[in-house]
Amino acid sequence: MLGTLIKHEFKKTWIIMTLICAVTIVLGILGGIFFKLTIDPDFSSEANEFILAFGIIGFAMILSALSMATTIYLVVHYYRSLYSSQGYLSFTLPVSITEVVSSRVIIGFTWSLLVSLSMGLALFAAVGIPGGLAYVKEFYDELISTVEVSQVYKVMILCVFAIIFRSFATLMTYFFCISIGQLWGKHKILGAVLCYFATSFVLMIFSFGFNYRMFFSPDAFTGLDSFEYLATTLVKTIVYSVVTIAIFYGAAIFTSNKQLNLD
Repeated sequence: MLGTLIKHEFKKTWIIMTLICAVTIVLGILGGIFFKLTIDPDFSSEANEFILAFGIIGFAMILSALSMATTIYLVVHYYRSLYSSQGYLSFTLPVSITEVVSSRVIIGFTWSLLVSLSMGLALFAAVGIPGGLAYVKEFYDELISTVEVSQVYKVMILCVFAIIFRSFATLMTYFFCISIGQLWGKHKILGAVLCYFATSFVLMIFSFGFNYRMFFSPDAFTGLDSFEYLATTLVKTIVYSVVTIAIFYGAAIFTSNKQLNLD
């Protein structure tokens, strides 16, 4: 039954989310063309540097806006599909509350992953079209001349997983706060907002404590030790994110099962 719920959620969200993914990739292609024309010596002018800087800032801001739009849409969908009148109908289906909540979480994680992939493709296009990959290769060749290739690949893979799981943890934090907000009776939105600020503060303290050595180790950023320490820090980030996801997911399930209030 969980599979059926996921398919239903996918049908309800695929139009908006596919549009965001498509716009993101097209933006990357257009950005790459813009940067190529701006950097090309045949189109050089005194205003080139300003135009290029403006383009980079604009590109970054639009990508950030699309990322924010994704999060807002998924969070609003989570709320409406669980704790509004629409959610009431969901909880009257002959399925467990755990399956209902899980379907929303899974579809949220899936779209978050696809949007992250789209942004990666957009950045690749923006860098690759104007020929920036040559500079990336030059940097890579210089890097592997001082660091083992296995270390480079290890950090790259860990970095990808850290970004993915960190985005999942952030999304799950919003879902958790919305679920806890339902305990506030007539002030559910206020409860969710206050829960978010309190949760963010607590997570900031735990995150700082989890990675405190990075700020106090005198050898953290020297030579090969810094590269190895970066890999260790990324592993800690992944573990921290997975634990956060698990705790908040369990709390959201527990709240919906034991304290559900759709009044």
